[in-house]
Amino acid sequence: MSRNDQDAGQLPVRWGVILSMAVFAAVVCGVASAIGTAAVTGDHVAGAAAGVVAAVGTFFGVMTKMNQALARR
Repeated sequence: MSRNDQDAGQLPVRWGVILSMAVFAAVVCGVASAIGTAAVTGDHVAGAAAGVVAAVGTFFGVMTKMNQALARR
């Protein structure tokens, strides 16, 4: 039986670690950006929008960097 058969199509452990790190970093960055923007501008909608943009950008940035690091191994 091959390794792929044993895994039942699940992602390898390292991808789970990468995904969890990316989500954690995105949440932290998004919340900090939202709070900072809302505090400076006084506009909660602008803060929420800035938080979403920062979270999405951070998520994809971390995923890209981790993928590049794995590719170099």
